[in-house]
Amino acid sequence: IPYDINAPFWSDEAEKSRYLALPDGMTIEVELDGDFTFPVGSVLVKNFILKDRLIETRLLMHHSDGIWAGYTYAWDEDGADATRVIGGRIDSIDGQPWLYPSEGQCMECHTSAARFALGTETGQLNKTMEYASTGITSNQLFTLNDINFFSVDIGNPEDLSRFPSTDDLSQPLADRAKAWLHTNCAQCHRPQGTSQATIDFRYSTPLASMNVCNVPPSQGDLGLNQALLVAPGNPDRSVVLNRLERRDDDAMPPLGTFIPDTQGVTLISEWIESLETCF
Repeated sequence: IPYDINAPFWSDEAEKSRYLALPDGMTIEVELDGDFTFPVGSVLVKNFILKDRLIETRLLMHHSDGIWAGYTYAWDEDGADATRVIGGRIDSIDGQPWLYPSEGQCMECHTSAARFALGTETGQLNKTMEYASTGITSNQLFTLNDINFFSVDIGNPEDLSRFPSTDDLSQPLADRAKAWLHTNCAQCHRPQGTSQATIDFRYSTPLASMNVCNVPPSQGDLGLNQALLVAPGNPDRSVVLNRLERRDDDAMPPLGTFIPDTQGVTLISEWIESLETCF
């Protein structure tokens, strides 16, 4: 089943298409926070298109022993076949570096705290899309509910969380910034996440509870004067923003990208500059 999300992860300007598959007769559990828990045997697929060429397909599989695992395939230049990349590698795509992640690198982002499958949650899928096989445009949650992909009836999508698109200027700045941080950072920066910091960048977390506003950095100030993780009204003193601008050992996200998301950096900078308090 194809699906799309409201606030995509930054992947160095690559376009993506996504699919999910369930074993016959199995269903998705929708947790209280809106995240999806997939049954054993599920597979998530993501295709990456860069410079108008399909370059990579990644699979995330929930195996019969309960373990999630990631696999990646590199496509030939003519798009005729793809070969599994074992152990990861960096290639050049028309002069642009591109990471085919190793099996271990896949699971650095697909964390147990985030229930492994990223992007598949009510706030992300609560949008309409056109299904190419039928030509029908429909809300994705309504569609999945209607074909009994959920373990229980989830009700009217209008009553459920919906993340804003980060480039939809009609939506509040703070909501768009939180959606960007949720997608690009919250897989690690959340309770029981893999980060050493206590930051919580989930979309549902209020600013006062993110543990970043007016908080001194615990992993270095990166040379910033009077550095804070987020300094209200002052992007130049905010370590969070500085990490997003970098592509070195201090960069965030820490892997999978060689090019900063300039629109994302601008969005987070404008959000920090708009802050007057931490509440």
